[in-house]
Amino acid sequence: MSSTQVRGELRPAPPNPYPARAPNSGPVKVVEVSADQALAPSLLAGYDWALNPYRGCAFDCLYCYAPDVVRIDRAAWADTIFVKRSVPTLLAKEMKRKRRGVIGLSTVTDPYQPLERRLEVTRRCLEAIARAGWPVSVLTKGPLVVRDLDILKRIEGAEVGFSVATGLDAERKRWEPRCPPVAARFDALRAVTEAGVRAYVFAGPLLPEGSAEGVRELAVRAKEAGAAEVMADTMHARPGALLDIIGRTSGLEDAERLRRSEALLRRLEGECRLSGVPFSRAANWKPRASERGRGRDHLVPPRAAKKDPAVLEHLREVARPAAPLADTLALDLRLEEFD
Repeated sequence: MSSTQVRGELRPAPPNPYPARAPNSGPVKVVEVSADQALAPSLLAGYDWALNPYRGCAFDCLYCYAPDVVRIDRAAWADTIFVKRSVPTLLAKEMKRKRRGVIGLSTVTDPYQPLERRLEVTRRCLEAIARAGWPVSVLTKGPLVVRDLDILKRIEGAEVGFSVATGLDAERKRWEPRCPPVAARFDALRAVTEAGVRAYVFAGPLLPEGSAEGVRELAVRAKEAGAAEVMADTMHARPGALLDIIGRTSGLEDAERLRRSEALLRRLEGECRLSGVPFSRAANWKPRASERGRGRDHLVPPRAAKKDPAVLEHLREVARPAAPLADTLALDLRLEEFD
């Protein structure tokens, strides 16, 4: 089958009248909060438990649903990162008494956002998982995950998913201006597979203005990097702040955005077939009761921070079991921008 025979008509998207969002140019505030638990029952397909060491995410993808899930103001989502420093200790205790299952790391944040380079909360969680012998499925946009390959290689059943919405940086920059470049993610995926750890691409959400070239490049790069599969999904948005952001960023009418998303999905499926990469559509939810029998427990936000939560004075304090609460700090992440 030639590239011209790939299913899914895909006309070029009309010019976008809205300006692209600028990369992060200011400091990020780091706030230490307590946590009641580390593992929350997950209804996401493929996961039994959800593990989120942070609240908030400096990558700040415009299509992100997480602020709505955990009920945080979208304007503050990337400017203030809440660190749950007790999570690794809680995790170790909970794995001794809870039913063994696949841990999704993470479901409403990125475990390898820039802050993790210094705090190493995710790494400490992986160390606990390795000691307990539980399987883990990591999902990230952060190439920093290769730092922890020494641990991941010791975890039987570990896998790493790389979230990549397009194969072209020109398309990525409008929706993910604060995220690592596409090439950096595929380089990291290659390193993970070469280390003997299963790695896959989560192509979700496919961008409404995505092009045939963008999905073709995604499939080709996934094959070259050794991805075990490409899992894809379209962009979902309920009425509210997220839908408004998508509307302003996309410039497409709702009906046309949906039509293009489905066409992109079919196109990517065809390109993966040509490249020889297994393809699947994401199954977002599984019909399974949670541990407490109330359904979507993993969507319940963690306990709110106490009044006037303290901000960490020294980053390394997060890695120690009993660091004192400290004074306000504006952590400048501008040096960690990618492009």
